[in-house]
This record gives sequence, C-alpha cells and structure tokens, in this order.
Amino acid sequence: MSYDFVPGVEFDETSADGRHLKSTITFVGNKWMHTSIDKHGKKSVVTRYIDDKGQHMI
Repeated sequence: MSYDFVPGVEFDETSADGRHLKSTITFVGNKWMHTSIDKHGKKSVVTRYIDDKGQHMI
C-alpha cells in the first residue's frame, strides 16, 4: 500500500478492509504519526520510527 500526501494536510484514504477514512500524516522528531478517523469518528493513530540500529518500528 502506498500514499500520496502532504505532511499535515488531511487526505481521503481507503483502509485494507474497505473503510473510507480521513487521514493526516505528520512528522514529529524522527517519528511518522499517521492519524485516521472513520465515518463514526473512531480515531486510530499509528506511530512509526527508525531506531538507532536502522530497524523500522511500529
């Protein structure tokens, strides 16, 4: 799955299970914060980062 986005700007996203979401991706320090809100207002936040050994962490 890939995304085209501008950091900090909300965009429409379809989840792997077909739900339509409003999402925003921001960068805070070395972390990538992916916030999604579904049509019922349920919020999900996924934080990703690379550790000091170069390992991708979720």
